[in-house]
Amino acid sequence: MGLAPTGIWADSPAEPFVGRQLPDGRYLIVEDRATEEVADTWDLAALSRGGGLWAVSEIDGPGYAYLSRWHDGEQQCEVLSDGGEWVQQGALPAEFDPEVQQLRDEEDDGEDVHAADLILSIAKELTDYVCGDVLDERHYELLAPVAQAAALQQFRLAVTEALSVRGFAPMEPNNSRASLWFAAATGLTGVQVALELTMDFNLPAGVRFGWAAQLLSQPVTELFRTLPRTAAPLDWSSLVMPIDELFTGLPRSIVIDDPDRIAEGVGQFVEFVDGPVADWLAERTTLTELVAAARQPQRRSYGMHISPRLLQSAAALCVLEYCDELASDLMAWFLADYEFRNDQDRDRAEEFDRALRDRFPSYDAARAEQRTDFAPFLAVLPRIANAHLGSWSRSDLDPLFEAVGWPIAISEGRLFREDLVARLNGYAVRASLHASRTEDYMDADRWGFGKYWRLTLRQSLSWRVMPEAYAAALRSCVELLGPPPVVGGPHAQAIWRGANVTYTLSTRGGGLNFSATPTEAVEGLEYWEWKWGDDWNPPESWRVTTGAEGVRFGTQDWWVPERRAETWSMLDDYITALFPSLAGDLALLAPYATRVVWGFRVAEDPGTFIRGWFSDESAGLDIHLPGAEPFVRAYPPAFESGRRIAAETTAALRKFGVESPTDLEMVALAPSGTQKLDTIRLGFTG
Repeated sequence: MGLAPTGIWADSPAEPFVGRQLPDGRYLIVEDRATEEVADTWDLAALSRGGGLWAVSEIDGPGYAYLSRWHDGEQQCEVLSDGGEWVQQGALPAEFDPEVQQLRDEEDDGEDVHAADLILSIAKELTDYVCGDVLDERHYELLAPVAQAAALQQFRLAVTEALSVRGFAPMEPNNSRASLWFAAATGLTGVQVALELTMDFNLPAGVRFGWAAQLLSQPVTELFRTLPRTAAPLDWSSLVMPIDELFTGLPRSIVIDDPDRIAEGVGQFVEFVDGPVADWLAERTTLTELVAAARQPQRRSYGMHISPRLLQSAAALCVLEYCDELASDLMAWFLADYEFRNDQDRDRAEEFDRALRDRFPSYDAARAEQRTDFAPFLAVLPRIANAHLGSWSRSDLDPLFEAVGWPIAISEGRLFREDLVARLNGYAVRASLHASRTEDYMDADRWGFGKYWRLTLRQSLSWRVMPEAYAAALRSCVELLGPPPVVGGPHAQAIWRGANVTYTLSTRGGGLNFSATPTEAVEGLEYWEWKWGDDWNPPESWRVTTGAEGVRFGTQDWWVPERRAETWSMLDDYITALFPSLAGDLALLAPYATRVVWGFRVAEDPGTFIRGWFSDESAGLDIHLPGAEPFVRAYPPAFESGRRIAAETTAALRKFGVESPTDLEMVALAPSGTQKLDTIRLGFTG
């Protein structure tokens, strides 16, 4: 075949040719992206002389599969499926006769058959391989044409030698790509710098090598694995994820199509290590420097933005190294000042901060000591509520920003964003007034947006003063706007929907948050995104119409159904998002929402049910399962109580004896006075 081993291993056949020694002594060769059938690509008669082989081809999609057996230069059997029909010459091993006969009987009866599936099933039994097979260990060796393999071996040895004098040693690959990895220690405890050399064989000649640099931390990875999955960055996986990556713009690479170019390739790679990588590492020698780097926007394909993964990883490292004040200051800045790319990033950052507080008492103490003065927020809130925002232009907003008097800057958001931001920064006080620029996708002309679409006042506060601070802010809003017509969660939202402007007070961002948005424009865009988008989700998990006396504002006149909870994992996601909010937010929102009761049951079995309640004073759970003693518990009104109730509930639902949530009945209501539970996201009202 003209192929030779390269000494480079992978856990899946992602490159043109890979090989694997099977336990019984046979050798498996896979061509991952073949352009022709195996019998047209290789001289199977010649390859089988003096031995035997099985040859298999598969075309994704059309239902074509081919299998043949050769021994000592002669074909002994051939089976193929073209258009779904079974075509066979010669005999397969007798053990497969029953399956083949069953398929032929189904064909004779006029039934639709899947001959290709049977061929591939037989092929798997014979070759110990199925298309796209991924192994737990890297047991596929890359194969290449003899000359290419020799050059690759030379290059690998030369790179290994050049890097060894710089403190790098080969390491286990950190992904499934065909690549070479090298690692070295850094000045940061538990952090190493990793270099990856990727290989592309899809060239007329030679191999294209690309390279990249990352910071890896096993302790950070282990910490994230133990946290709730919603506390990890959005792009985190169970692998040793890089906490930081060197981004140099266009990919760096070289094509080695001649042994004489090996020295040139090694030289270019070493220049990368001695230049950009060394400069990058020089700015990350201490935790303080890593934290400073985490605060800086990173250049990515979508523009300049803070990397949540780097920032949360830096905070995690600080906590693991007992630098709690450094971690606390970083997370407070992140949650208060940063304009997140999406709500999921913000929600995960808040959950991460909460998880660190639960896990590490010293970090919790550091966060509690920070920022207890909420007077700046209360001073600016009336200015926003009384401001005339007009067409949401810069000239409409300038008087407000001038009256607030905080230093003004253009934010460092994405390249095409020019948000207007005023900040009050200090260790004791951190607050901001942020006008978000209308983005291109929002189609300003269609929906009526001005130059800006949201005005947000934020202040980062210690969680210890949040109940007092929120109560003061809510009282101020009621004095200015009247009682809130709608409240809900997550983040203790109190909402005043006006004809022109909608105001929302919440705890989003690890502190106080008061926002103003143009009502018709935002609701029109949200309705369109729900109606025609594939992945738009409503921002609330529950809402109560308060019916409070003296309400001056209205409520949203359309409602978005949630996606139906068709699987247990979907229902788990709904419950784990909803219950902590109800447990923690009702205490803040009282007296405008004070109690929600809920329950699940099986219609055919009235003795099997789960019911519970959340209120501003307590929470409770009552579980009745077949053959078990009733489980009855009361809990204090706190976020952690909601998490415990969610865990008990999701575990108990699995014991109801039904196949899926669609077999359950759910009830929920707000039984207090004029309050009405308008929305509760549990996947039963879609």
